[in-house]
Formats: sequence, structure tokens, C-alpha cells
Amino acid sequence: MAVQVYTFKVTYEGCDNKIHRTFEVSSNYDLARLGYMILASFDTMAYHLFSIDHKGVEYQTAIENYGEYPLLQDAKLAKMELQIGEHLHMIYDFGTEQHFDIELLCISDMPKGSGRAYPKVITGEGRGILDDMAAYELMEIIEATDKNGKSDYIITTEYGNEMIWDYRDYSMEYDNCLLKTLIDEIKNGYECGE
Repeated sequence: MAVQVYTFKVTYEGCDNKIHRTFEVSSNYDLARLGYMILASFDTMAYHLFSIDHKGVEYQTAIENYGEYPLLQDAKLAKMELQIGEHLHMIYDFGTEQHFDIELLCISDMPKGSGRAYPKVITGEGRGILDDMAAYELMEIIEATDKNGKSDYIITTEYGNEMIWDYRDYSMEYDNCLLKTLIDEIKNGYECGE
């Protein structure tokens, strides 16, 4: 079967559709790589476990799974018989449970010789999420930003610097530029413990 392009709209649930992406990915992707892409594009620290549910089947990462659930790495998109309009559900961080709705918008033939173009973000809004924070808390920050016209929310970066976090600060160009590298880094973290 020829390689196809799957177009997914991924929305961070609970934020009134202010944080979302539309991705194009290869049908050769598995659910693990789809999850890594979401974690990369939605600006997570990618240090929590996650799962993706499809039709009541919960797929998890190999780390701390102990054979209880099917593995994300074993679920290849092309073999899942996904239908346009179908939704998958991702939970990141089983402590605060960050929820993502994943809707399949389109399946198309991949143009010959264009495999290296994927994955890519084709539309998006909202910088991403904040780790260890529930959606309702993030929505409060978003509402305050919208009300005040600016953000006053300060985060500490991984380097110890403080900076203002504004959900409106999203660049699709920047996201696409770093996406493949971040996916590979996140994959190594989850699958190799690096």
C-alpha cells in the first residue's frame, strides 16, 4: 500500500479551542511518534507518562507498562483503519491529566518524493501548555491575559531564568523548524531513558 498523509487536528481540551494544531504526518507513523509530536509542538517538558485511547483501547509507553496495555510503538497508523472524522484521546501526565482531542480530518496520497516534508504543522494557535497544571488553571491564565491585553504570568525556564509566559506567543514557522529534532529527543527520552 502506498504511503499516505494523515491530517489531524489536535486540540488541548478545556481551553476553548485557543490552543490547537493541525498536523500532517506520514501513515508510517505509530501512536508513540504521534504523541511525541504533540508533546513537542505543545511546548511540554515531556517528562510525564502519556497514553492514547482509540475506540476504548488504551495504548501506553513501554516505560512502566509491564505488559498491562498495548504499546503505542506497536500501533501503526496505516494499520489502525482510522476513518475521517474519528477521534483519538491523549492524556499526558496522569497526575494533572492534560487532555488532547485528536481528530482525523483527511487522508490523502503522499506526493512522490515528499516524505521528508512530514511531519509538519499546517495551522495552529496558542503557544502550548504548562506542565503540572490542569486545563482549568491554564484557562484562568488565558482569560486574565485576554482581559488585561497582556500576560503577567511568570515562569522559570529550565535554565533558571524568569520570563513572562503568554499563550498568544506562538510561531508556526519556529515550531516546524524544531519539530523533527524535538520529536527525536522526546523519543529518546521515552524509549531509551536519555
